[in-house]
Amino acid sequence: MGAGFAGALLARIGAKLGFKVGLLEKSAHPRFAIGESTTPLTNLLLEEISEEFSLSNLKNFSSYTRWQKSNPQITCGLKRGFSFFHHQPQRPWRRNDQNEWLISASPHDGLADTHWYREDLDQAWTSAAIEEGVYYLDHFNLISVDEFSENLWNLCGRMSDGRIVQWRAPWIIDATGPRGALAKLLPIPEASPDFYPTTIGIFSHFRNVPLWKDLHPDEYQNPDLLPFPVDDAAVHHIFNEGWMWALRFNNGVTSAGLSIKQSSVNEISSFTDTKHPGYGLWDNTLKKYLSLGDLFHGSNRIRDWSSANPLPYFSSKITGIHGSKCWTLLPSAASFIDPLLSSGFPLTLLGIQRLGSILKSINPGSDFVGSEDFYRSINQYSYQTRDESNITAKLVAKMLLNLDKPRVFQALTRFYFVAASYSEIMRRLHRPEQAEGFLLSQKPEFRLSFENLIDSLPDTNEPGWEQKFQKWSSEQLHALHPFDVMGMTNTTRSGRFSALASDLLNAADRIGVSKNELQEFLVNSGFYNSIDL
Repeated sequence: MGAGFAGALLARIGAKLGFKVGLLEKSAHPRFAIGESTTPLTNLLLEEISEEFSLSNLKNFSSYTRWQKSNPQITCGLKRGFSFFHHQPQRPWRRNDQNEWLISASPHDGLADTHWYREDLDQAWTSAAIEEGVYYLDHFNLISVDEFSENLWNLCGRMSDGRIVQWRAPWIIDATGPRGALAKLLPIPEASPDFYPTTIGIFSHFRNVPLWKDLHPDEYQNPDLLPFPVDDAAVHHIFNEGWMWALRFNNGVTSAGLSIKQSSVNEISSFTDTKHPGYGLWDNTLKKYLSLGDLFHGSNRIRDWSSANPLPYFSSKITGIHGSKCWTLLPSAASFIDPLLSSGFPLTLLGIQRLGSILKSINPGSDFVGSEDFYRSINQYSYQTRDESNITAKLVAKMLLNLDKPRVFQALTRFYFVAASYSEIMRRLHRPEQAEGFLLSQKPEFRLSFENLIDSLPDTNEPGWEQKFQKWSSEQLHALHPFDVMGMTNTTRSGRFSALASDLLNAADRIGVSKNELQEFLVNSGFYNSIDL
């Protein structure tokens, strides 16, 4: 259920493996979806899924250059890294050592990540699923899910012309996103963790948004001093009450939105319509943070606001077995945390990879749901999905609670970048057992350090906070150093981190690989040149 990129991809995998698959969509393509960014780990997972399930053209979406060579008609954006800019109220932004944080994800455009223009991509991947043999039905508004028999669900939906259509299947997989179809109809209660702050999200698409570098020529006139062009990135504008993202696509559209802490909403806007808070939140944010006002001055919003209130979502259940039939939520339907770290894509692709492996292990014609192996596998999937959601939520929650403290916020991002880059290199070196779980959640030595440090982060209101934070920072750098393959624990870089071969080569002893092996890997991967190999 749900013909976004995730539902379409998993449906295609199922059909490739010989299953009869129906893909049900409430609306129709093309349809608007929030702009989102990939990361090196996301693109690696696409490559792995492409190979594991023989989906040859899926790999074409694993880098910007490959995408442009193979599918230039499908809109996307160039992403070289993460740009973070911290803002103060009623003051124009001027660069200093604390308010800029640039983290490179690739050494050149040939290996760059992408922003997904979802309305194009979702349609393309749905078409690929149909070509694989998936039966696709759109304008299908699901109105009930019932138990038809011991081994079949009955899904009843109303079409746009009023017809009632029924589907019967032993396994329903929900890819309809947070508070989606099954959450509403079964129903499945929410279960937000106590530590996670409530936020409100609004977003839309714009044209004529100037480049950040052009608004600040003094800071960015020399590209040789930068790890990447600052606008070719997932751009994050951080301020006390929340943050703004800006993602640029190669069709001239910029996807932008706000994530605002519920506790701070009244500091930004006194809106009363909680369903559509966009106008007040957006306009007053631009007035309060002057350089953001400059950024969107003269831009044109090309569609109405979309909103999520509240933005975070955590389902109390992820899968359920009833007799010889099952329902399962994809990670994207089981939780929605915050796009702050672009974690949605890798979490969802990890879930697709795991469910695809379950499908691969069973006979399409068998009563597979009733088997002990299926029961064990699907419960393991549920556990991993919940665990990865929780560890990501712990990190993002701490970051959201420290938006007004740049040094703390930046220190917290180290957990993500160290874990993500370590996972990527281990998987690329064919050692996936060394990088199990998102944010290394299944690597005990990393997980223990992470949990201890997250729990012991000193409160800025504590007496002697400065000294306590310095001690905490030293402990963090020490704990992360064994996993650091990109120089994130190098404190001499002043917030600008390029993708350097030397960082990986210097980590050879720590990751148990010779420098010659790493050098060969860098050459074969195209790291040293601008050709996407």
